This record gives sequence, structure tokens and C-alpha cells, in this order.
Amino acid sequence: MRTTIHRWNQNGLVGLWEAQGRGKKPSWTEEDWNVLEKWLKEPRSISSRQLSQRLARERQVFLGAEQVRRILKKKVAVEKTQKETSSTKKSRV
Repeated sequence: MRTTIHRWNQNGLVGLWEAQGRGKKPSWTEEDWNVLEKWLKEPRSISSRQLSQRLARERQVFLGAEQVRRILKKKVAVEKTQKETSSTKKSRV
């Protein structure tokens, strides 16, 4: 509590925001993501459970199937937003 008050006195409202480094660190890297994308481009269908098992076996990244599904869903949403934003900018030019 004391540190929170000191942060408020020194930095105002910004001092109450959580500092960097809080929470669990990501257990996967950008390189792991690139490998995952490569696996998804293979001609056969693959489930999130299979992706989770393959990540553990080949990359020593231990994520559950549901976590893999959430990561993929988030990545697709971000890419879709970026694509829409870039197409909107092109139509304005």
C-alpha cells in the first residue's frame, strides 16, 4: 500500500498503472509462432490438440489445446483488423 501511495505522489494517475513485468511471461516466442504458421499451411487438417502436442514434442513449448486455440483466434483477429485498416487507407488515397 505504501509503494502505491509513493507512486501516486511521484507520478500522479500514471503511477497507479501496473508496471511492466507483471504477470506470467509468454511461454512461446515469435519463432514458435512462425513454425506454427508453417504447420498450419501443410495440406492436411490439424486440430489445436495436435498442434499443442506437436509444440511440446518438437519445440518444448507446453501450451494446452485451448490456449493454442485462443492464440490462433487472437492472431487471426489482429491480422483481419490490420488488413481492414490498410484497405481503408488505400481507398482514401
